[in-house]
Amino acid sequence: MGEERAEQTRVPIAIGVMAGEQYSNFCNFMLENDAYLFNPRQPHTWKFIFTRFASGAEAKMIINGRLRTLQLSEIRDQFEKFTVRDEPTISVELIKSKTNNTINHMEYHGQLTIRQFAEQLSFDVVGSCHV
Repeated sequence: MGEERAEQTRVPIAIGVMAGEQYSNFCNFMLENDAYLFNPRQPHTWKFIFTRFASGAEAKMIINGRLRTLQLSEIRDQFEKFTVRDEPTISVELIKSKTNNTINHMEYHGQLTIRQFAEQLSFDVVGSCHV
């Protein structure tokens, strides 16, 4: 009966957008559609869904309506896995490949997957990290 109730209280995974310069970080990723409108000189066009700190050990995302702090739990090649610090049933996986290098940053294309229990949500992302 307890499992039945847990199934009923599960909410479908949802992500939110962190808009504006207060969310800009060392690495910033956005949905592909938002990337077309992105202008680095106009913070009102900054619509990040995933930001990672310079240390690489922490990131932020809005998941299920709350701004979450993510903790790095695994890294290999172009794969990074994070868990939500206050809700370990949620994990975030980022698979990225470098598309461009400039003097100031590296650009990436990738896929972000959020997992919670047996559910998952995946989408393509575009991002950049400072050098």
